[in-house]
Amino acid sequence: MTDGAWRSYCKCYHLNIYSPNLARSTTAAFCESAVWGNARAYVTEEMKKAGMSERRYTKEFIQSIIDTANEEGCLVSYNHPVWSLRNYTDYS
Repeated sequence: MTDGAWRSYCKCYHLNIYSPNLARSTTAAFCESAVWGNARAYVTEEMKKAGMSERRYTKEFIQSIIDTANEEGCLVSYNHPVWSLRNYTDYS
């Protein structure tokens, strides 16, 4: 999830959401418009229906995605903060 359109050297949040339910294929935190490139071919109707229609790129909104996934019993991983050009105060 980037601050606007993808470009070199932009701040972003890259989250992975892991469900303890192996049969589960989506989460309320899913957003089709945030799916990049060839991965769009794997977006299902179920994912579209369960997810949100848009994202905002604020710390508060990112926290709401994490909270939503946690409420669903999922584990959220924030990936490579240095590559994402974030510092500790951005995600603490």
